[in-house]
Amino acid sequence: DVIREQRHLEDELQKATLRNTKVAELFEKLYEDNVSEKVSDEWFMQLSHKYEVERIPSVLWIMKLFPASRAEN
Repeated sequence: DVIREQRHLEDELQKATLRNTKVAELFEKLYEDNVSEKVSDEWFMQLSHKYEVERIPSVLWIMKLFPASRAEN
């Protein structure tokens, strides 16, 4: 049971890390689109808020369960 739980946590860490990376990439693209005026300031604010709301709990969860990952964020 302990090994199964460890594997589950490792899988969850990998999923959270991948999603966090994807959200960071989406935010970067959104920022570039806003700077180049492909996206309005209003749309930028709405989406950047959405991305941040999704990212924060994920980062906190990673930091709580895996304190060594704090240096990476």
